[in-house]
Amino acid sequence: MRPAPPRLHLRRVLLLLLPLAVVTAAVLLSRGPRMEAWLGEVVPACPSWSLFGVLCPGCGNTRALSALLRLDPVTSFRSNPAVLLLALAGLLAWGEAVARAFGRRLRLLPRSGWFYGILGLLLTLFYLMRALPGFGFLAPPG
Repeated sequence: MRPAPPRLHLRRVLLLLLPLAVVTAAVLLSRGPRMEAWLGEVVPACPSWSLFGVLCPGCGNTRALSALLRLDPVTSFRSNPAVLLLALAGLLAWGEAVARAFGRRLRLLPRSGWFYGILGLLLTLFYLMRALPGFGFLAPPG
């Protein structure tokens, strides 16, 4: 005897469709030709860069998010790798939540503290190297 398929409740439908609708709307809105100009007007200049000429860990976040919404992951990663990594982690967490909503235990995100410690160390080294002279190739494009 086969078990009955899980019923679709409103919570499950919202869990499935709401994030997709939000991401789709963001991608469609970012396709406008004036999005970059609008972001340039809204987002203030980085104080670390303006005052000291040093890139902070947040430098490139706006460009990275804008590139990710334009579906250009390479430029997003070059602008600031943390944005793409956070988007990927969010996607994997959403996948786990959807699987759990349908009664399945699926582990997509690593659970090891070592993994996140090493990832944090690599990101810290990247940001420190990016701030040093001679590592201009690591600076955000543009």
